[in-house]
Amino acid sequence: MIKSYSIVKSIDQKKGIVRFRFTDKTLDRDSEVILPGSMNLNNFKKNPVHLWLHGYDERGLLPIGKTPIDSIEQTENYIDADVQYRIEKDSKGKPLDEFAYNIFKMYADGYLNTVSVGFCGTPSMNESDRIYTDQRGATWTKTELFECSSVPIPANPNAAADGKNLISSITNQKIYDYGGLNAFIKLKAEEKNKQNDSAVVQTLIFNKEVFKEEEDVREWIKEHDFKISDNPGIDETEGTWRVRQRDPEDFEENSFRTIEITDGVQAVIGKLKDDKSIKTVIPFKTWPLEPEDTEWDAAKEIAKADIKDLKIMSTWYDSENEEIKSAYKLPHHRASDYHTIWRAVSAAMATLLGARGGVDIPDNERKGVYNHLKKHYDEFEKEAPEFKTLEQIKNESIHSILSDTDVKAINELIEKLNNIININKKIKEGGNQEINFFELSDDEQKKLIREFININK
Repeated sequence: MIKSYSIVKSIDQKKGIVRFRFTDKTLDRDSEVILPGSMNLNNFKKNPVHLWLHGYDERGLLPIGKTPIDSIEQTENYIDADVQYRIEKDSKGKPLDEFAYNIFKMYADGYLNTVSVGFCGTPSMNESDRIYTDQRGATWTKTELFECSSVPIPANPNAAADGKNLISSITNQKIYDYGGLNAFIKLKAEEKNKQNDSAVVQTLIFNKEVFKEEEDVREWIKEHDFKISDNPGIDETEGTWRVRQRDPEDFEENSFRTIEITDGVQAVIGKLKDDKSIKTVIPFKTWPLEPEDTEWDAAKEIAKADIKDLKIMSTWYDSENEEIKSAYKLPHHRASDYHTIWRAVSAAMATLLGARGGVDIPDNERKGVYNHLKKHYDEFEKEAPEFKTLEQIKNESIHSILSDTDVKAINELIEKLNNIININKKIKEGGNQEINFFELSDDEQKKLIREFININK
């Protein structure tokens, strides 16, 4: 999660120091509130780096400054701190870090106005935690600060200037994907087409000194809403556990780099190819729950919604056709207020697992969709059905039509049909060839069965 807030409290031109208000209890444009007093700064104080654009430009994670620990002031209502930019010069008067020097000068001259904090946390939708009467979104009651960055884009209407060189503004950039720490290092899916140079996670790397057992890795993955695929699953090396999130073939060549996201956890990130075959699982987010018996009419809700609404209401969309409503699948949030509707959630899960003819979603993204819906099951205190692959659904649909006796008879028939093919046809072509009966067309199946009946009369 990234929320950006800055009131420039003071600027020291000689030392290259700018004092900012990192955050406060302002109701932001997502109608959400952060509680500054409960933000955990312990890990940030161990490594108080200051970056440019959260490390998502070509400079990467090379700091342009730092936050002196003794400058941090944390209260229940705000967090203020200094940023010491790297403006030192060599003996000839040339900046040692020209980029960092120019960034500071742009703050000093009023061309840059904002900083942004990257954090993860626990959002609460409880009425009792709301700070404002008109607040629709979450209150972030527990958060952990990761880093602070200089950024150029203001967005908060409550920002106000404080003197000639004292600038205040707020940006509100959220990076949603699968939530938790993942949010800190991934681009929000709904802006993927606008920020093609941004990085997403390809592999997570867990240090065995911190994560002793595979189960420790699984718990961390589950808690932070990443995924473990069936193949390759968790790969064990001498000193690490590695968990693939996306196929390396999805990424541009030579775009990979490794970043550390928390103690014992690193992420290999890279730039996705401009590949229209790459689809998008919509990130889970907590919204108020409607009573379980609330009616749901998917067609009416989709008709009321625009594309922006559907990117919140749905579970998955085809990024190649994101401006078309039909690209959005398995909606379960109400268009008017995004409240979660239980009947829609259960219907979406049933469709994902094969009911009503199923849904056209790539097999490698179905688990992400399942995890999204399962979190809503948890919210309603319901037990989600087990996940099924497309192959499992296909096999179950066959068994739903045929009895066990029929399936056994067909298997025996297939064995005999193979023999018929080998003897009666394939020998003429110079070799044997077995078949998968269920991969044949209807006409081919009927032809083989007729041939089998004729031979066995």
